[in-house]
Amino acid sequence: MAGVVEGAHMSHPDFRAGGKIFATLHVDNRHAMVKLTPEQQAQIIADHPAIFAPESGHGGARAVRGSS
Repeated sequence: MAGVVEGAHMSHPDFRAGGKIFATLHVDNRHAMVKLTPEQQAQIIADHPAIFAPESGHGGARAVRGSS
C-alpha cells in the first residue's frame, strides 16, 4: 500500500500510515492485529468466529460491545 511504513513497537513489527499504527504482528508470528471500526470488528467476528477474535484489553472489548 502506498505510504505504508514498517516499523517496530514493543519488539514486534508494526505497519503505519500517516505515522499511526494500523496493524501489528504478534511476537508468536501466528497472530496479528488490525485496527477496525467497532462495527467492522463485530461483523468480522460474527461472520468468522473460528478465525477472528477481539484483541485483549480495552480496545477489543469496546469494539465487541459496539460502542466507540
